[in-house]
Amino acid sequence: MLMRSNFDQAVRFRILALGDGSPESESEKEHISKDRLFVEQLKNFAEPGDVVVAVNASSNSPCILRALEYSASIGCRTVALTGLDGGKVGTLADITIHVGSTQAGTVEDAHVVICHMIGSYFLEFDQR
Repeated sequence: MLMRSNFDQAVRFRILALGDGSPESESEKEHISKDRLFVEQLKNFAEPGDVVVAVNASSNSPCILRALEYSASIGCRTVALTGLDGGKVGTLADITIHVGSTQAGTVEDAHVVICHMIGSYFLEFDQR
């Protein structure tokens, strides 16, 4: 997902949501383990100094953990939106926003609100 709402703004942001879907072909599935899927996508797009945001309700997803490790190793700043008990994801990020609920649905709802708040900041960036 590319953010289109900043087309008319003087300051542009490179914003890309990595897909968590499976690779297209069977041959690709054999070569990329699920826990490295985001890492392989980050290798194509992430640059030192970028901000990588990880959103994970369980806070222990192996593909998210590997993505945060890789991002930090190339010089990205990392932010994690976590939930439930906080898991391992929050310990790897530079900044962690933890939703302290034991209900996954509540955590996911809160993450949506937080993401909307962050998006609003980018939309209003030129007005500051």
